[in-house]
Amino acid sequence: MKLLNELVSGCGYSVVKADDVSLLEGIRALLIDISQKGGNLTDVNSVDELRMKISSLSEIDINSLNMKFSAYPDFSAMLVNAFASSVRKLVGEECFLQRRSHVMFNTADDSHTRAMSHFDGMSGISPFTFTIWIPAHDLHDNSGIWVLDQNASMLLAEREWEKQGIMGNDILSMDSMEPLKMDFGTGVLFNPFVMHGAYPHDGALARIGVSTRFQSRSKPLFMRNSEFYYPYDLSA
Repeated sequence: MKLLNELVSGCGYSVVKADDVSLLEGIRALLIDISQKGGNLTDVNSVDELRMKISSLSEIDINSLNMKFSAYPDFSAMLVNAFASSVRKLVGEECFLQRRSHVMFNTADDSHTRAMSHFDGMSGISPFTFTIWIPAHDLHDNSGIWVLDQNASMLLAEREWEKQGIMGNDILSMDSMEPLKMDFGTGVLFNPFVMHGAYPHDGALARIGVSTRFQSRSKPLFMRNSEFYYPYDLSA
C-alpha cells in the first residue's frame, strides 16, 4: 500500500511505470489515426509529425482536433489498464472511470495551451478521485506538467481562504515550478488536492498529454457523477 499512502498521506503524487506499454502505444497510434481523418493533418504519420503540425495550427484548428480526440470513447479504459497494478492499489478492481479522457497540447503559444495553476478538487470531483496523466512521447524538455506537493498546495489554499479569495496572485503567479521530465511509458498519478499546471515552452514540437480520472465504486461521488463517470471493472 506504499503507493496509496504516498498519494493520500505523502506528497500527493507519484510517477509510475506502465505495466503494458503496448496500450500506450495503441493510444499514440489512435491519436495519429484520428488526426488523419479530415482537416489538414492527413499527411501525419508519426507522433513527432503530429506534434510539429499542432505547433502551427490556429486556435480554431486546435479546438477542432481536441473535439475529435474527446469523442473517442476508449482512451480512459486503455489508460487505466496500462497502469492496472497501480490503479488496483488505489481503488481496487471496481471503479468509476471518466467517460471521456482529456487530450491536451502545449505549444509555444501562450494564448491557448498554458494550463492555469489549479487542483482537480476545484472542479467538483470527489476527494476520493485519482488522476493519471501521461505524455504521448518522451518528455525531456520544459513542456510537461509541474506538480506541487500536497502540503504546499494546501498551504496555498489556506492562504486564499484567509484572504477570502478564490484564485489570487499566490496561485496564479506560480511561474517558477520545474516541469516533470518523463519517458514515454510512464505516467504521473495524483490526488485532487495537489496544485499543478503547465507553462508555454519554446520548443518546435507541441507536447501531447492524455489524462483520465477514476475512483473506487465504494466511495461517494460528489458533483461529478454519471455524466462524468461510468462503472468500470478493471478485470474485464
